[in-house]
Amino acid sequence: MVSDRILATSLKIGSSAPVTLDRYVALGVGATALLPLPGISVFTGSALAFLIMFPVLAPIVRQTPGLKVFAILGMLVIIGASLANFVAGGSAGTVPSWDWLARPVSLLLSVAALAWSTQHLGLRNSILIAIPAPLVFDWIARSSQGNDWKYSLSLWVTVGALVAIHKWSFAWRLPVLTVLIIVSALNGTRGIIAMLVIAATVELLARGGRTRTRKTAMAVVGSGLAAIAAFQLAIVGALGSSIQQTMLMQTEYGPLSILRAARPESGGNLSLVFQDPWRFVISDSVTAEQAAIIRNSFSQVSRDPNSLYVSQNVLHGAELHSIAADLWLHLGLFGLIAGFAAVVLFVVAAFRSVWIPSNLTFVGLFVSLRAIWDLMFSPASDLRFWPLYILLALYIIFEKGALGERSH
Repeated sequence: MVSDRILATSLKIGSSAPVTLDRYVALGVGATALLPLPGISVFTGSALAFLIMFPVLAPIVRQTPGLKVFAILGMLVIIGASLANFVAGGSAGTVPSWDWLARPVSLLLSVAALAWSTQHLGLRNSILIAIPAPLVFDWIARSSQGNDWKYSLSLWVTVGALVAIHKWSFAWRLPVLTVLIIVSALNGTRGIIAMLVIAATVELLARGGRTRTRKTAMAVVGSGLAAIAAFQLAIVGALGSSIQQTMLMQTEYGPLSILRAARPESGGNLSLVFQDPWRFVISDSVTAEQAAIIRNSFSQVSRDPNSLYVSQNVLHGAELHSIAADLWLHLGLFGLIAGFAAVVLFVVAAFRSVWIPSNLTFVGLFVSLRAIWDLMFSPASDLRFWPLYILLALYIIFEKGALGERSH
């Protein structure tokens, strides 16, 4: 019988509880919380264990406000999408469609596993224990793509490093941030560079505001200035020749279309959603009409609409290279609602990080920026990082004074 103490979910950070069997179990749960299972990679080790041990999961979700909201939304998306698909006469039961229905379940279970582990090990320890296994898995699985930092290591290492040093003063964190930026520049990982620069700028400027209005204004202005600075550094080659060449190629279509040129799928994705925003049928493929819209978006920025990437990944694999668009394609209107809810979650987490400065301010800003970017421009495979992002966002929003030492 599981003790009440095991089920307790106060989720206090940095607990100094003695080493017990619970803590050893928490080590195992945390270490496998993000590790994909061979053959059913949509589920991680701990997610599958928590699915089997539902009596343990239920009290954790019920007693934790953030998880409760997340669980209710996830279940509504799954039930709503399934029923809507049935009523609309869609082709339910196809493997990709039900694979997407399983993703919210796995995401919830992975976040719950991390939260339970955190109650016994503390936030920092729980996250640092969870990262090595998926990092090694990614490194092995994606080694054939080349550039290990860009495709396998960058986000795991960056988030782990930011969490590891989150209690350090900004002056002591600066050398670590500099190293991360240099390594990312050498490997052409411009997204991480921009997000680190923006988060650092916003954190510093927001300290000067005494009211929420002033903090918000300084954060918005700071993020804009930081984005412009990062853009200029990339254009002049300060971030490496690889990034410079990519940026120059994309700005041939005009500075305002840089995102469109970098992610030509985005134009097609918006066109698809606006064409039928109220769709209810779960889909496991791209229709001929949708394929034409996507190919046209590539042609508009002088990209090959018949390339191997478009044919295999986007069309054959039904991968729109945007988590929000993929949610819409595979789960219909309810997937789009889930994407909107995710935007709200991370925007609120970002502003709360600014309004209530804490040791997690920088981490909160970084993961919020990254998650919103993923929703717009990243493939569905990047959902493997989201349990970390969601856990941190929920802590920042719901834990109030229990986030650690507050700055004064």
